[in-house]
Amino acid sequence: MAGRNAQLYRSLEVSYLDTVTALAAAVDAKDAYTRGHSERVMRNSVHLARAVGLPTAEVEMIRYSALLHDVGKIGLPTHILSTKEKLSHEEFNLVKQHPGIGYEIVKPISFLKAALDGILYHHERWDGYGYPEGLSRDEIPFMARLLILGDTWDAMANDRFYRRAKTIPEIIQELRDCSETQFDPDLVPLAIDVLPEVTAPDRQPEPSAEESLG
Repeated sequence: MAGRNAQLYRSLEVSYLDTVTALAAAVDAKDAYTRGHSERVMRNSVHLARAVGLPTAEVEMIRYSALLHDVGKIGLPTHILSTKEKLSHEEFNLVKQHPGIGYEIVKPISFLKAALDGILYHHERWDGYGYPEGLSRDEIPFMARLLILGDTWDAMANDRFYRRAKTIPEIIQELRDCSETQFDPDLVPLAIDVLPEVTAPDRQPEPSAEESLG
């Protein structure tokens, strides 16, 4: 009986994750410029977590958190996600709500509780000028500090409607320039060391979250 219950619980976990992952994919699919973004942020963040030497269980939570970091955008008006115009002040304030929305979406999934910090705080800044809470320095959970780098690296490494993708040297310079303002200065050298190889065209994809569950 115990074995059957464990199997049922595992199946329920996979079902929950499949549902939320589908929501994350739906967000990415709304804009061709961000398609695949969550998967790439997951890949970046997992490489950083492994390079830091985090235990396997923590690496897996970072994997899920990165995959789901933008899931809250599913609650934003479609025109905001798909617009090619500069957002108004009011529209940007709506966008700033997506970490909190994502937190509320994922919070009921008990086995993802440890992934919530990355979802909620991936837009905080080292200098305290981020959102949603304006945390600074070590107030920002370590998971979120990793995701901030993984997320920003991918945003710079891919085309957006308003600019072309930056080159690897340009991204590296941006990370150096924003160390101690946007990014944890202790993590910037690590990102510069490991993320260029993740961005290389011949990189091998990370196993999906579903594959890692079993």
